[in-house]
Amino acid sequence: MNKFFFISFSFVLFATLSCSHLQSSTRNPSGSSSRVNTAALDLPNRSALMAWQDIPGYQTMKTDVDSFPSVAFSCDDQNLYPTHPQQMNKIYHLFKMAYYDRLKLQASDSACTFGAKEQNASGIFPCLKADSAEYAIISDTFQDSCGHVYRAAWQVAFAKRNDNMGMLFSKGRTLYPRPNSSFENDMYVAQTYAVPVRDFLFITSPFAGDLERIEQLRKASSETHTYDPSTHLFSVR
Repeated sequence: MNKFFFISFSFVLFATLSCSHLQSSTRNPSGSSSRVNTAALDLPNRSALMAWQDIPGYQTMKTDVDSFPSVAFSCDDQNLYPTHPQQMNKIYHLFKMAYYDRLKLQASDSACTFGAKEQNASGIFPCLKADSAEYAIISDTFQDSCGHVYRAAWQVAFAKRNDNMGMLFSKGRTLYPRPNSSFENDMYVAQTYAVPVRDFLFITSPFAGDLERIEQLRKASSETHTYDPSTHLFSVR
């Protein structure tokens, strides 16, 4: 029997049994507190933000994130590890943006992208052009060192002026520029790394089709990556 097929089949079988265990210990989100809490986001000049609004076309799953039951995490190792190195199982559950009100900003504020060079009648340097902010809740699939598989979600918020490719990367996964490539922004899938459980907004059981998709992605990466079962990490061959 092909060695990789045996490992992959064993992974799916063990993951399926592990998920059954996780589902038996699920619990609904407690109380009425929402996982979407824009008032607590770490953003500059947060009090000057106007109303948050959805960005059309970005959200890939419209299910309310508060509807996903949390699962108990009981592994002594308090880290999660990507189930595969690619970012092709990532889901955007929420993607919003908000403009800053320039009238609530001064030229020296971080959220001001262009400020006046002269003081106004009130003796301040007003902001002439303000930034915007973006906020997303994203999830991908992970495993713990005890053999359980999860879909884990995190949130990210940033001022638009600070936007870069890494802001929306799946946790635990990396992309690097391809050396000596003749194509602009040519990237390759690189190694994975451990992510502390505390860095996630919530963890839940895998969604329908996740285990099959993990199997496909692991198989696709087998020619470019190696998986170390002792560290639960992928590295580039």
